[in-house]
Amino acid sequence: MTRKWMARLCCALSALLAGCSFSGMFHDSYNIGAYGIPTPPLPHDPTVRIEGFSYTPASPVHLNDTLTLQAHLNKPTEAGYMQVVVKKPSLAVSYLNDAGYEADAVAGDGVFTGELAWTAELGTGKGLPVWVELRWDDGAEGQQLDGPPLTVLPEEVGQ
Repeated sequence: MTRKWMARLCCALSALLAGCSFSGMFHDSYNIGAYGIPTPPLPHDPTVRIEGFSYTPASPVHLNDTLTLQAHLNKPTEAGYMQVVVKKPSLAVSYLNDAGYEADAVAGDGVFTGELAWTAELGTGKGLPVWVELRWDDGAEGQQLDGPPLTVLPEEVGQ
């Protein structure tokens, strides 16, 4: 299994754990277009760069808090997708979109947005590494940008 498919599998498992649905995640290098005719992937644009990455609420967060994740590109692209990875003993992965659905407010504005519900199954920890990856549909390696470390605390009493 390729690294690309492993990342997509992690996205799907994360979505299931978080109770989210992420459509369009499992397209291969050749998408099936209208009438079942394979369409080649859009070529990547090496001038597209991740300009910034953030999540809210700011660290620390508590179990059962939902993180809203945002990554900003220097220009819009339809040739790839964004994912945020949180490293724990296992990975928590969230797929970000710029299509104007789910957590994303405006389609095509270069701001990719997604959510990750941090649950007991994902555990707690301090200084968890977080990074965002630009993944290209044509298989080219994309940029990776480190985000601020995440601290997850036990659920607050009385919530």
